[in-house]
Amino acid sequence: MRLYLLAIFSIVIFVNTVNGQVEVPLTPKSQLKAPLNAAEVSGRSEERGKELLRAVARARESLETGTVMIAIENDGEMNHQQATFDLTRVQFVGQTESGKRSGDAAMWDGEAVTEVSRFGTGGVRIVATGTTPAFLFDPRCIGIQGPISQSSSVEDELSLARAKSFEVVSEKEVVDGMAAVVVRVNYADGFGEKEYYRQFWIADTEGFPVLKHKLVLRQQTYYESASTYKKDSSVFPLPEQTVLTGLGSDGEKLIQYKLLLSKAKYNFELDKDSFSYKSLGVPPKITITDERIHRQIGIWDGNKLVPFSTK
Repeated sequence: MRLYLLAIFSIVIFVNTVNGQVEVPLTPKSQLKAPLNAAEVSGRSEERGKELLRAVARARESLETGTVMIAIENDGEMNHQQATFDLTRVQFVGQTESGKRSGDAAMWDGEAVTEVSRFGTGGVRIVATGTTPAFLFDPRCIGIQGPISQSSSVEDELSLARAKSFEVVSEKEVVDGMAAVVVRVNYADGFGEKEYYRQFWIADTEGFPVLKHKLVLRQQTYYESASTYKKDSSVFPLPEQTVLTGLGSDGEKLIQYKLLLSKAKYNFELDKDSFSYKSLGVPPKITITDERIHRQIGIWDGNKLVPFSTK
């Protein structure tokens, strides 16, 4: 089964943290706390909102490396992906339910996407981000993302550099029994004041879980998510469960993926072959094509890329 990136989608995400072998991040809890708490910044809405978003980013980015198995259900079909990530790269490798390699694989290395069709039987191509149908994203963005993007980071999704302004809409709104601070991120982008914005419901506790998120354009919600977390979110600051829904202009839900996460492991030294043709499962004697420059660049011999002669 081939998974295609869609601009509007709905995702349900489950994390198995009991049998999933989740490891405690190496970052001390003290470093995950917001530098300003509610009492210290209650006087200024913009500062309060920005600091909470920065705290969310620090908690998620404390997961510097990781692997996690993701089972993706779409229209009754199940696709299993082994995800590996570090601070700038991510790869998804197709696997069977029993853990054997199967199907497609893809990798974002910080500059381009490498896509492997059926583990090389259809060749390997390197393409610019945004031009590939590969289902590929940073797992640390779960629960805060809108459209899936290979290159989008936690800070991108939280709009820390892009926003025109920040504001606290509410200091206390209860979401599934948890108190949340509601932070709105306003954009300019050619629209009127507060016509285009994102809103995050953030629990002001260690780990700073984002309980809800939505993207709104001219009073129409195009993306919305709801997440639940394990009790100690400072140890594992990603959701146990997220429902992320993409909506049409009439409010209709368009498509749905269900993702189940298991066998999660974080903050350990990745294998030296991670993010390589070898880790993507490319078999020997496969031609590598770089579509950015419109030519074949060599053949993978199982250990290294053998460039084609330029003579």
